[in-house]
Amino acid sequence: MKAGKLDQKEFYWTREDGRTEQMCLAFAPVSVLVMLGVDPSDYRAGVKLSDSLVYSMAVGKPCEEMQKPFHTVEDDVNQDLTSIGVIYISMNVAATVLFIFFSAVAAAYIALPMRRLLSIVVDSNKGDYESLPPLEGGCKEVHGVYNTFSKLNKIVKVSNTSFFSGDLEMAHHFVSDALTLFRKIDDQKAIGVACNNLANTLFALRFEENNTVHCCESDVACMITETLSLYNEAVAIAQHQFENIVDENLRVDYATQLGDRLFNRGLFLLFVDGYDCAPQDSRQRGYHDVAMARDLHYDVKDYMLSHRQIFSNSSLYFSRLLRRINCLAAFYDDIGLQEIWDAEVLIDEADSLAAAAWDAHAKGGNCPLFRDVSQTGRRQQLEGSAILLAFRSEDYLQAAKLGIRMLVEDSFILESAFARSAEALLQIMKDDDIDFSKKTISSTRDGLRSMLKSCRKVSLDIGKNAVFAFEMSPKWANSAILEELNTRCLDLYDNSFAADDQIGVVANNVKDAMVVELGMKGENEGRQKTFIDVATSSSTFDSSQACFPVSLQMLIDSPSSLQSDSFVILFTDGSFQDTIDFSSLKSQVERLNLERNNQIHVLVIGFEINNERTRSLLEKLGNVSKSSFFLEANPGNLESAFRSISSVIDCRLSNQFISFLTMEKF
Repeated sequence: MKAGKLDQKEFYWTREDGRTEQMCLAFAPVSVLVMLGVDPSDYRAGVKLSDSLVYSMAVGKPCEEMQKPFHTVEDDVNQDLTSIGVIYISMNVAATVLFIFFSAVAAAYIALPMRRLLSIVVDSNKGDYESLPPLEGGCKEVHGVYNTFSKLNKIVKVSNTSFFSGDLEMAHHFVSDALTLFRKIDDQKAIGVACNNLANTLFALRFEENNTVHCCESDVACMITETLSLYNEAVAIAQHQFENIVDENLRVDYATQLGDRLFNRGLFLLFVDGYDCAPQDSRQRGYHDVAMARDLHYDVKDYMLSHRQIFSNSSLYFSRLLRRINCLAAFYDDIGLQEIWDAEVLIDEADSLAAAAWDAHAKGGNCPLFRDVSQTGRRQQLEGSAILLAFRSEDYLQAAKLGIRMLVEDSFILESAFARSAEALLQIMKDDDIDFSKKTISSTRDGLRSMLKSCRKVSLDIGKNAVFAFEMSPKWANSAILEELNTRCLDLYDNSFAADDQIGVVANNVKDAMVVELGMKGENEGRQKTFIDVATSSSTFDSSQACFPVSLQMLIDSPSSLQSDSFVILFTDGSFQDTIDFSSLKSQVERLNLERNNQIHVLVIGFEINNERTRSLLEKLGNVSKSSFFLEANPGNLESAFRSISSVIDCRLSNQFISFLTMEKF
């Protein structure tokens, strides 16, 4: 204070009552402005101003008394700060939770559909879906990918279904369109799949026409060249993918794919060997492809065994073994191929795999081999393949033993295994070295017919009845089409009917005799063939009577039509249809098919039917049963028409190998 400073101090003093109290003292100087002459002797020098301390003033008050109002304010401020802090923290927490929630929802909306799409693609490749499940959520791009994949998957599935159901023309149509689409988007994986499947379809079409060494007409692209080109492209894509993949597990998948495509191409090269436009070294190239497929097969097997993956992939591996066995069995007379890869070795391998898998399954292990098909079913699949191999080796006794075991011991039987077992049993009954009584043969056939009723996709040649009906007007006399009809009919008679089949003939152009009554082919072959030959080569037409009603009545009156399916093979130009009550005949056939266990099928081949009403009536007649049909024929497609007839009438076990070619999925 003496120095004239502005400050505050605290000090303690003792009150009158003896208590010590803290005092707060604030002090400040009181100054006045003083003018002093610069030079007292010289007024002209002027003055200077300066502060002059007069005194210092101090105010003192107890500190507690001065702080008391502020304590109340402090409590209020602290309370307000606490409330604001709680609000701030709550807002931060809420904002964080909302941010996390919306981020999670957005991520789930985008990521989960993508993961679901990936899962769908993977499971679809494994064949887990008949049709793709719906995709929920996701962005526009994800749905775009899903829709594209779904369409492509449906195309391939439809083409594969058509292939395995025998509708090769439909399969060819769909897979050709798919390949065109895949080439536009330059999807190499899809192009490889489509090329392989289209080549297999063309292979199957070529297989159906295996009665000639000429693969095509001069004005049509060579089917063999086209098929080989497709196989080559599919193999090249698979080879490139196999060589450039790093992941070992994926490398195994690509090795399997490459092996499948090489195997398919190898079989095709062996099949076309000897055709005019086939490569000269087809057989050697086919052997080479099959040998490479074999090596890849065992490389994959060794990898799976070393990495303990054989059981986890046992279902796919077993199915591939069955496909290989069935395809190799079709070429079992090729000693060169048999030396490269013997189907017997694969049967032993499949048997060992099934036995090991069953041991692991019995011990509680998880083995996919018996997930969809039981142990009995797997055994039947294997024994069915063994029956086929025995057939190809002409060891009918061994085939019959395997078939009888399944028919007698198993409480249920797969359709495919039943078909092979039944055919093996029927074949051994035709063996002259084994004397079966007529009663035994008849009883066995009746039993097989009863079992056949519950089958949907099985057809057995347990004897059949057929009537050739020729309704041809005089205009066809000495024509080229009649000459070709003669050749085709005699070929159909020789190759599609067994000695114990019942055959009849009705013709309106043979003198002195219109009918050859139903009789066993083995006992009446000479008379039946002669009548067919005359009916399709005669230039004398003296009858205007319609043949279809006579043919139908012949079948209805025959006791054999109650035991076996019957066929009316009608060749007509529609000239005599005005004399027929088609509605009545059609209703009669449909009623008989409902009442009887065996069906009557009508196969109509029409020639130059210009009358629309007649064509409509014949088309309706060709719909009286599932196997009935109506086809219009001309010199250009008569061969195809007879293939259709043969495919309905003839049941050949050895010709089923084409359905075991590997048709790929995405």
